Amino acid sequence: MTYKTSIILVAISTLLLSFGQFLFKKGLNTFPEVLINFTLLAGFVLYGLALIILLYSLKNGELSVLYPIFALSYVWVLILSGFLLNEVITGLKIVGVSLIFLGVSLIGGGS
Repeated sequence: MTYKTSIILVAISTLLLSFGQFLFKKGLNTFPEVLINFTLLAGFVLYGLALIILLYSLKNGELSVLYPIFALSYVWVLILSGFLLNEVITGLKIVGVSLIFLGVSLIGGGS
């Protein structure tokens, strides 16, 4: 596996992780009313898939570069919560995730 492939897989892992967290939030809105909560279960599946992809990527890449990219999950969670959960996105939150995104870009580009 190439170095760029590892970076792409970690980025995909962050998306899966973020969607998993979104599904946790949605699934917990009806918990424990529903005995079998498919939304919550889907969140666990995405979380597990994200972990498998992350571990596979870490096996073939540099931890010091790949793990900071994992912080992109904070960016995706902010976007998902704003658009899909109608949560308020403040200017301070935008500044925070912009700094995360800038840091990840510098780390990824510096290697």
